Amino acid sequence: MPGVPVSSWIALAFLAFIPILMATHVETRIALYVAAAWFAGLLVIIRLASPGSTQEPRRLRGAISTGVGGSQTPTSACEMPDCDGH
Repeated sequence: MPGVPVSSWIALAFLAFIPILMATHVETRIALYVAAAWFAGLLVIIRLASPGSTQEPRRLRGAISTGVGGSQTPTSACEMPDCDGH
């Protein structure tokens, strides 16, 4: 990408400048407040819905395990939980 890392810093500065512009105009200030409340609400929901850090991560049903956490990797497809013999 041309101009790295300067172009990345310019893009971040532009993104940080947008809320400043929104705060200076009465017509767009309500959108700024609603967006801040929306992201705060999402953060609260994520914090409440996420399992504790001491729990083992949930695995997808039927996914082949990598052997992490003491699980054994199946040697064939018929050892999978959803195997129907094909």
